[in-house]
Formats: sequence, C-alpha cells, structure tokens
Amino acid sequence: MSDGLNQRFFHIGDASIRFVTPLDENGLEMLESVGFPQDVVPKTQMKHVELLCHNRICHGVGIKNKHGGMEFFSSDLPMTLPITIDEPGTVCIPFKKAIRCKQCCLFVDLFDYLAYKTLLLKEQGRGLPERCDCIVLNDYRNLMDLLLDIEYYEHVSCCFPTSQTGKVLATTVMRRFKKSINCDYLYEGYDNLLALAKEVVNRHKNDHIYV
Repeated sequence: MSDGLNQRFFHIGDASIRFVTPLDENGLEMLESVGFPQDVVPKTQMKHVELLCHNRICHGVGIKNKHGGMEFFSSDLPMTLPITIDEPGTVCIPFKKAIRCKQCCLFVDLFDYLAYKTLLLKEQGRGLPERCDCIVLNDYRNLMDLLLDIEYYEHVSCCFPTSQTGKVLATTVMRRFKKSINCDYLYEGYDNLLALAKEVVNRHKNDHIYV
C-alpha cells in the first residue's frame, strides 16, 4: 500500500520500467536489508527491476500483479513500502504451483506478506494460517478484484493492519464471504505484521541466531 510520500514522488514525471530480469543477489540483499530473510522471498515470482524515473535509472525488486503492473520497491528511492508501477491489481502467490489450496490468506501489501513468511520462518507465527495461497491487495482500488479472487476458497483469513482501516477491510471481506476470519488479534499491540516481524528479526539478531 503506497503512502502519500511515495505517491507524490512517483506522480512527478512518468516512471517507466526499462528491464525486468530474474531476481539476483543484489535484490535479495536489498530485501534482507529491510528485514526479510532470503528464505522467505518468492524467488520465482519476484524480479530484478530497472526503473527510469526523473531521467534517473533505479534498481529494485518487483512482482507482477494480475493486470500486468509491477509492485516495486527500491532502497535507492525515498520509499517505505512498495508502490504500483503501471496497472494496479492484486498479487496472488500460490502455496503450490498450478494447484489452488482450499484456504487463502489476505494481506494489504507485499511487505506484510513477507513479514508473515518471516514470522513463520522464525517460528513466531502465533497461530497464523499456514500452507495456504496468499493474496496481496496492494491498493484500495483493488478491493473488488480481491473480493473476486477469494470466491472459490473454502476459508479466508484476513491479516490486515490493526488500524481502523484494516478493520474496515476485514469487515468488508467477512460480510461478502461468510467463511472468513479476522486474524489481527494474533498480532495485537502491533500496527501490522511488519511491525511484529521487525521486532522478531531484531531480537534474533541480538541473540546471534538470525538466519
């Protein structure tokens, strides 16, 4: 979910994608620098992206959404969260390739999804659902897409932020889809999964058990 600063930055001059290539070690290290172990990154889906913005070439990582746009992040730019380049859309990350699971887990942005994977890796998942497909909203404009994405699942878990906005999103999903639950009680006291994951990763670093 792009914050106001990110949106203003990228609306000045049209950012365009120059090249998309397989994810490289630099991209993995970039994600690791913001707190995500390399083991949690969906390497077959995430790519190295070269972006042209303000006549400046920037390198980052990205993942394609369902409409062909790119959810992009770079530590070279003033960003705190990934932003959408080109067409907006949800991102669906299957647990198994070409096989739909019976349940799915919903996230507001790519970083919350990576935080979820980090917490499971660190065995700090606190009851979060496992072995399920994952769908990332990315932008509020994609809400109808998200509601269509979940129609064929038997169970849906909402892992949205604990803010009022996150609760409204979860309520909207639960009204549309009766077999859905709001999981924000599992990370009560934190703004979102990302905040909890950052604390867990820092704790592991301090204990010299960071993987």
